[in-house]
Amino acid sequence: MGTVSVMYSPLYAQEEETTDNSSECQTKESIYFEYFKAKNYKDAFPDWLYLYQNCKNINALHYLYGAKMLQSFIDDAPTGAKTEEYKKLLMEVYDARLKNYPDERPGYVKGQKAIDMMKYHIGKPEEVVALINDVIATSDARIPDGESIDAVVLDYYFQLAMSLYESKTYTISEMFDIYEEISDVLSTSHDALEIEYNNLTSDSTRQYTAQEAKRVRQLKGLLTNNEIVTGNMEARIQPIATCEMLTKVLTADFDANQNDKDWLRKSSTLLQNKECFTSPIYMKISEAYYKLDPTARAARGLAQMAYTKNNFAKAAEYFKAAAELSSTQADRARNSMNLANCYYKMGQKSNARAAAQSALAIDPKMGEAWLLIGHMYASSANECGSTEFEKRAVHYAAIEVFRRALSSSNQKVVDAARKSIASSSAMAPDRTMIFQQGMAGKSLHIGCWIGVNVTIPSL
Repeated sequence: MGTVSVMYSPLYAQEEETTDNSSECQTKESIYFEYFKAKNYKDAFPDWLYLYQNCKNINALHYLYGAKMLQSFIDDAPTGAKTEEYKKLLMEVYDARLKNYPDERPGYVKGQKAIDMMKYHIGKPEEVVALINDVIATSDARIPDGESIDAVVLDYYFQLAMSLYESKTYTISEMFDIYEEISDVLSTSHDALEIEYNNLTSDSTRQYTAQEAKRVRQLKGLLTNNEIVTGNMEARIQPIATCEMLTKVLTADFDANQNDKDWLRKSSTLLQNKECFTSPIYMKISEAYYKLDPTARAARGLAQMAYTKNNFAKAAEYFKAAAELSSTQADRARNSMNLANCYYKMGQKSNARAAAQSALAIDPKMGEAWLLIGHMYASSANECGSTEFEKRAVHYAAIEVFRRALSSSNQKVVDAARKSIASSSAMAPDRTMIFQQGMAGKSLHIGCWIGVNVTIPSL
């Protein structure tokens, strides 16, 4: 299991003072905060507590700083009467923050409260579940303002759900519903985070402002957390979420739910996530869902089924519909990339490139798209030149595209791009051939469907 990091401070936290005008409040704030910054929580706490109990308009950040101190005290002494007092105060601090600052990242605060309830065994499981469902319902997972559900919350939530399943409080069907819901939140959040990160980092020469640099670091941490939580969840669900078990459970429930759009959506997504494309129930669910609600998600489900059966024309039809119906840029990019792969499988290289470029217009660092275009260029060497030199020079176009894939955040894509660059470099004209042709440093037009100019390296 991976370990996720909890970000206790807000994404754009700044050191601010309370707006209370009393000299006593200002003095207490100054004293406590110096101790707090030095992580001397024992000496910081009394003055913080005075600030919390007596000073009006306490700054929102001080609630979270107080929560961090209380967490430290509970961690140091997990049991005892004093610890129970700390736990009670910790919950009150979160509630006070939500009451006094209801519009300042309430999803984040509720999520942190839910984590502490689970971590420190505060309240009943159903209270925690209700709070997390509130966070999921009210948080915008597509961010760009940072108010999205923390992946750490979902990690703790799924652990709780699994324990409730093991104690037979949840049925396997309910467990699958929770898994699908969390997977959907994580996927949507991850796509949005990745696009924002790629757009910020696509230009290697860019000079970041302090806020932009901070946001890049935060995005990288959030992406890492999402990936770790996804891996943790997959490891926990794996023993029960086999295609065989999913087929059994969903087949038994299908007749009663074949007109239930929400059930069909969740079931289709669950089967997609587990790649159960050959399951007999998958096509029935996907077709029923698309008939009731011709959405991008439903179209993608049918496309994936057709793709696994090598019916690339039908898969392209549905992936194209999915791209057109997509409600988010991230979904549109992913479906366009899938469409590109279908065209490539059918030998329609020009259409494949156009679809890949549509994906890149949304996410310029989508390495898979650059790799596909590069491979199509490299594989067209013999058909896009009239002489041996021109044919081998096609690899210069491929190399240029492969280099664009090196900016991907996916290490597997980067590794594949490096191998492809090495392979095409070996196939491109060598120094002797360039010299004999008198082409050093000159521009050459690559014809046929590629239609780009390349610069021949200087000797």
